[in-house]
Amino acid sequence: EIFIPEFNNHLKDRINFATSTDLMRTILTMAVLTLGEEIAWRGFFQKQTSKKIHYILSIIVTSLLFALGHYSAGSFIIVAYDLLFVFIDSSLFGLVFKETDNAWCSWIPHFLADVLALFLI
Repeated sequence: EIFIPEFNNHLKDRINFATSTDLMRTILTMAVLTLGEEIAWRGFFQKQTSKKIHYILSIIVTSLLFALGHYSAGSFIIVAYDLLFVFIDSSLFGLVFKETDNAWCSWIPHFLADVLALFLI
């Protein structure tokens, strides 16, 4: 809670459903959830929209919808801050997917980013 305690509390509330007192269970849950997100958002949605629109626009649309899917009620500034970082992360994962055309490759940084965030908050 070094940076912005309200932001950390918001993140804790948003990910509460996926965490438990058992660290290994939490990490396994995060691995499965992030893999599912990568398969659905990058492997399916981004891949399909890239067939219809320029890949940069596809990454933006996918990342915007992905961020909105992570919405959790709270202070406007804190929620906006959270969604901005989700959008940025998603865009980076989208670029990895675009370059590799492989959801496993975009899953690795997604999973590692979520695990790092878990340890930081």
